Amino acid sequence: TITGSGDLYMDEANALTVKDAKLADGDAHLATGDDLAIESLAVNGDTVLNSAGVISTGVRGSLSADDLTASAVDGIDLNANLASASLNVSGSGDIDLTNQNALALNQASTVDGDIDVDAGGDLGIGQVAAPGEHSVRLASGGAIEADGDGSIDSRDVTLNAVNGIGANGALSLNAVALTAITDNGDIRLDQTGTVALNTVR
Repeated sequence: TITGSGDLYMDEANALTVKDAKLADGDAHLATGDDLAIESLAVNGDTVLNSAGVISTGVRGSLSADDLTASAVDGIDLNANLASASLNVSGSGDIDLTNQNALALNQASTVDGDIDVDAGGDLGIGQVAAPGEHSVRLASGGAIEADGDGSIDSRDVTLNAVNGIGANGALSLNAVALTAITDNGDIRLDQTGTVALNTVR
């Protein structure tokens, strides 16, 4: 268990499990040579995670921070409470993020994997890319809006929102198949090339 103020730096050559760490004021920087498992990490600041394996909170774990920058080789799977995030998987693996509240997704990219992000509030989109035969699913308990580039590049794109999709500025898509559903509000999308519309309403 780690508690206190100030920054936390840790560089582990092998796998690491964070059982319980709380920083009242400071940033966290964790790097591992294998999997990084997080049971409880609460940072009143920014967090940078780097793993040569998988970064995961598992089903019961939790991660909270102002801004998260996470890079992994084999996948990212997080239950979190973040204000903003940049996520990258450089090998074969997915990105799966469930965020409790609103989220600015500044960047999310995979090389060989799917991207699935679910925000409890509004979801702002910077750059999201899952190339090849992969999919992007973005869900919001509020609105999905462009926040920066507002670009999504993937073969299959699914967007689900409560209060509109791209209503304040069209999202830029490069997709082969599209599903876009909102309970309220408008849908505004700018697609590059031909796209198959599965469901849009």
